[in-house]
Parts: sequence; C-alpha cells; structure tokens
Amino acid sequence: MSNIPYVPLLVCGASLTGLGIAFMNRERALVVERTGQAGSEFIACFRPGDQWDQAFETPAAQQLAEELKRRNLLAGGRISVPAVAPVLFHKIRQEKLQVKMLTEILKIEKNDAGCYDVTLFHASGIHQVRAGAIIDTTAECISSPSYPVPIRAKYVNAMLHCKWKEHQQAASHPISFVNIEAANKPGHADVQVSEGRFPGERILHYELDVDDDWITARKKVHEAWAKLHEHVKPWTLALIAQTFDIRPAVSELQIDENWLWLPSAAYANLALAFDAGVKKGRMIRDTVSTGG
Repeated sequence: MSNIPYVPLLVCGASLTGLGIAFMNRERALVVERTGQAGSEFIACFRPGDQWDQAFETPAAQQLAEELKRRNLLAGGRISVPAVAPVLFHKIRQEKLQVKMLTEILKIEKNDAGCYDVTLFHASGIHQVRAGAIIDTTAECISSPSYPVPIRAKYVNAMLHCKWKEHQQAASHPISFVNIEAANKPGHADVQVSEGRFPGERILHYELDVDDDWITARKKVHEAWAKLHEHVKPWTLALIAQTFDIRPAVSELQIDENWLWLPSAAYANLALAFDAGVKKGRMIRDTVSTGG
C-alpha cells in the first residue's frame, strides 16, 4: 500500500478552464498553479477577449458573466480585466475548491498501475501526489514542457491610460486602426488596440513571433509605442503585462493515457473558457477512479 496521497484528478493551472473543471469535481480535483494568480491566461496578460455575445452552455458560466456585469466589470462586450482577479479568488473560496498556488510541478512519472506520481514543490517543500488523471489547462503545457505546443499567435499586451479630464480630448482623437497605421510596419499590422471597460482604458496588443523571449517582446512593444505615441496623444503607456498572451492553435490534445492538454487560452474570452471547463468537468466527473 503506497503512502503517496491519491487525487483522482490533478489540474495544472488555476486558469478559467481549470477552475471550471474543479468546480464540477470539488472533492476529487486538486488544482496546482505555479504563480500566485488565478486566470492569468486572461488577467495577467491583459487579454479582454471577444465574442461576449456568444451564448454559454452551462448555468455556472452564465452566472459568472452575470456577476461580472453586476459588479460593473463587464458591459457591452468591454471588460475590466485586472478587476476580475478578486472575483475568481472569491469563487475559489466560496466553492471550496482545492487550489495550491505557487506550486511547481517538478516531475511526472507513470506507474505500473497506470496512475501518475507527481512531484510538487511549494513553500512547504517537496512532496508527491498520485493522480488518476491529469488535465493541463496552461497555454504552455507546463506538465510536459517538451510537448510540441501548437501556437496560433503570441502577443505582449499593455494597458494604456488617459486621465479623466483629458478624456474629451482623447475622444475627439480616438485610438483606432486609422491612426495606428503610421506606427505599423508597411503591410503588417503589428499593433492593435482594444477598448477597456471604462473611458480612460485601452489595451495595446503587439503581435510577436512565437519564438520571441520576454526581453525581445518588451523591446518591440516599447519601440512600437515610441512611434505610435505621437499619433494617439494624450494616451500614455501605463503598464506592460507580466506574461505573454498566447493563443493555442487547438483546444484539446491527448498527451498520454488519462493525460490531456486543454488550454484555457484557446477560448475567445474568460467566461467561455470557464464554460468549457465546467462542461469537461461534468463529462469526467463519473469516469475518474476514486481509488489509489
């Protein structure tokens, strides 16, 4: 009899999809997140998403969207992305989801019983869990770093700000594709700008090469802003996101038996990603073994 604690389902990443899976498997799923943030595939990278008019397939996702609207964080397809973080942490606590933050996966080994022995590292040290199944919801597939992750696009985003008193001036000279053409490379639209929830918020999206590292990404966005700034005054560059906005090319791949890659970032917005997680969690709820 093994002394390694058994979890029927190990979810990699406290993403919106990961939380949706855990929402349907509260007593059976353990979520491990390498950062201290939930929903970083949208929140930390300043990705507002789109297709907010698309219908949800689960009541839980509909309730999440309604809560965001009730809190004045979502209206007319525009969302205040950073302000969603407290809502997610409240949901984790309210629903009693088993989530371990600041936890790194060091190693995964398949045992003779077909389960996975997973070595974790966090503030309390190193320990193991035995997982009946693994679902990785991170954009980078951190549970299998050597896995060839298909990426459709990669961005670095930044928050733009305009003071309230200057907003009328900004409104008469809005940021649009018309006045960013001069900042873009000829024939290639590197820079896009989307609206934030509130008048003084815009989000700049700079498309990268998929192999660009963080130093290269920051250099590119600063160079782009230096050319763009004259065309969009009085807007200022307030903050560059702390992680890449990665758009996977697929929404699901099988890595091994009972080991899936289900990237949350593959979905158009954070509520649709949560919707997909709830649906997947409902599907696997009765198929994952409870024994060790």
